[in-house]
Amino acid sequence: MKQSAQTNLKYPSIALLLAGVIALLMRFVLLGKLALTDSEAVNALQALSGVQGGEHLIGGEAGYVLLTTVWFFLFGVGEGAARFWPALAGTALALTPWLFRKQLGGKTALLLCFVLAVDAGWMAVSRQANGTSWAGLFLVLALSALLAKKSRLTGVFTALALLGGPAFWQGAIGLGAAYLLYRFVFQPRRAVADPGEEPIAAGFSGIDWMVALGWFTGAALVSGTLLFLIPNGLSAAASGVVQYLKGWSQAGTVTIGRMLLGLVLSQPLGFFFAAVGFVRVFRTKNPLDTFLAVWWLVSLVLALLYPARETADLVWALLPMLALSARQLAKLLTTAVSFRWTAIAYSIIVLVLLTFAWLSFIAFFSAARPEVSTFVRIVTSLFPVLLLIGAAYVIRWFWDEETAGQGALWGLIGALVLWGFSAAWGGSGLGAHPEGQIWRRGALVDEVDLLQTTINDLSTWKMRTPGELELVVEGIESPALRWALRDYRQVQFVTTTASASAPALVITDDKPSPELAETYRGQDFVLAVNPTWQMSFDEWLQWVAFKTVPVSKTILVLWARTDLFPDAAGFNP
Repeated sequence: MKQSAQTNLKYPSIALLLAGVIALLMRFVLLGKLALTDSEAVNALQALSGVQGGEHLIGGEAGYVLLTTVWFFLFGVGEGAARFWPALAGTALALTPWLFRKQLGGKTALLLCFVLAVDAGWMAVSRQANGTSWAGLFLVLALSALLAKKSRLTGVFTALALLGGPAFWQGAIGLGAAYLLYRFVFQPRRAVADPGEEPIAAGFSGIDWMVALGWFTGAALVSGTLLFLIPNGLSAAASGVVQYLKGWSQAGTVTIGRMLLGLVLSQPLGFFFAAVGFVRVFRTKNPLDTFLAVWWLVSLVLALLYPARETADLVWALLPMLALSARQLAKLLTTAVSFRWTAIAYSIIVLVLLTFAWLSFIAFFSAARPEVSTFVRIVTSLFPVLLLIGAAYVIRWFWDEETAGQGALWGLIGALVLWGFSAAWGGSGLGAHPEGQIWRRGALVDEVDLLQTTINDLSTWKMRTPGELELVVEGIESPALRWALRDYRQVQFVTTTASASAPALVITDDKPSPELAETYRGQDFVLAVNPTWQMSFDEWLQWVAFKTVPVSKTILVLWARTDLFPDAAGFNP
């Protein structure tokens, strides 16, 4: 009987459930804690306009806007509600590797599920109000249906992935170009597949493309119009490619070095073992590893060369990179060691010493000691590594090389897993310094909650009801501020305030306003915290240790008419 591709895994269902719970918690815990950024607020405001009535404008993120409109209508509006569907799609994406167990192997597929569950990049984009995680989920599902020769599902999933907006095209072009390069350039002539692996070269064979096209068209019509309730959703889905192509003519602010640094430091486990797998491809000639290596390289180059690049674009390179690293881990990890307890003891020593090295590194930067050079700090922190090398030679001398190698590998993986989990927690924006989150699109929006509280207090004092005072926002075009003030019926956004008008509240940028100072009282608030990524080597080390970055702040001023305050002359609530 042919051995199942699930290998000898005893409890795959329990393991999948555990991976799903981890992915769910990492994406939904305190989902609405941070205010929406400008890029998130643009999408959320489009969904909100569909709930409030009137003209329903939809940009390129059609899938996100349509589903979030329904969610707002059913369950109310808020930051957590605005991020619900991306978080749900990101959770489901973490479990999709199990669909590829025939190609990857059961052990590798489960490992990849756990890696994706705590991956910093995909977790960060899953907690942002856009269509990236949606596009990732359905593009992977479309690939799974393609390999399973399911023509109808291939068409349906591709149509749903198209609703993910510009992110879909970034991922689809990378995957398509990788397949063509593999098929016609890099496919090994004498391929050596692992036992039980299904070939991927014939991925397009066995598909009835006319059937797939018909189901693609039907799914696009139904889902793109939300069951024909919102007709302009379909045209918005098509505009995603226009937005993506415009990015090739726009200059971005994210440097290639910053993107590569974010990739390596956010996922060191995946990058290290994927690099090992990339090198081994030249020797093993494994067709699946070769395809994953080509896909990784193409997606990485495409993200780096895209002029309007963002660090979040690297999530498409993470998929093949993590799959390749999971395959290497599945091959290297084994419990069949002659001196198992010795290997376990050595792995604990490795984990402890590497943790001690990291704590020493942090201690040098947390203590203000300018007399100690950066070189001395790094060398001193690496001293425990010398002890590890010495211990490895001792174990190799008294036991055997396999025991030393497996112990070191287990310990190294444990340390890198802790690092990756820490990076994932920071990527969620829940760490001590959310402004240093490298996967975020746009600046961190700050103190809008304090602004809302202050406006409500003033309105309650005067009108006995929050949000009833006339509010004018002058010369500030910020989607995040519009979102924060969405519940205020009397708000107006203008370029300049008429000289004869005297609204109860005025919000301006941080500039001298003598005409307002005569009859108003002002209080400044931080609207946005903009990280400055042009840092020195020492500052980058500080970021590695604490995620602290130099920042610039965008300040706005709330002006309240003096008669609104209880201590004002003639105050009449």
